[in-house]
This record gives sequence, structure tokens and C-alpha cells, in this order.
Amino acid sequence: AVRMDPSILHPAEYYKTMAEQALGDADYGTAVFAFVCAGEYTHAVGTAVPRLHGLFSDLETVDPASPPGMALREEMRRIVDALSFMPVPQMTVPEISKVLACASHAGVIEAC
Repeated sequence: AVRMDPSILHPAEYYKTMAEQALGDADYGTAVFAFVCAGEYTHAVGTAVPRLHGLFSDLETVDPASPPGMALREEMRRIVDALSFMPVPQMTVPEISKVLACASHAGVIEAC
């Protein structure tokens, strides 16, 4: 399947503004996606990884099948999905390893 580059739809500044607004609203999935669309890969990873670590910790304290647990899992999924648009050839090795580690952990959580 061919993925369309979402950054061709709007200039990078549009997505940077969207990301900052989303961060202000604590909407991390949208912020990460907007950073990716803006080509701000370091910001995308820097936003996603700490939030995912927080979600992983929060999920240890609640029943994942409960409404709060489902909300945490949904947020986790939105962030991981946004990271899937990252162009691997343009990422650094540390960014790739952090993203893969978080995606793997998220996959284990979803499988349980």
C-alpha cells in the first residue's frame, strides 16, 4: 500500500501550529501526528515517548478493560498510530529504537 505524504496538504507551519494547540489541550495523538506532518520528527518522538511511558505506568494501576483503562489504551493507540507515519530513513537510530520499543510494549498491552 502506498502512503500519501500528509505534509503536501498544508505547509509545515500549519502543522506546527496544530501540534502546539494540541499539546495545550493535552491531545498527544494529534500533536504527534501534526509534528510528523510538519517534518518535526525529533519533536514527534520527544512528545510521544514520555507520554507513552506515562500511559504504560498508568495502565499498571487500572484494569485495562475498565472505562479509564480503555481511555488510556485508546490514547496509547492514537500516539502509536501517529508514529507509524514517521519516515524511518529520516530518523536517527535512537529515535527508531525508542519508537520501536514503545510500539512493542503497546502491542503487548493490546494483546493482553
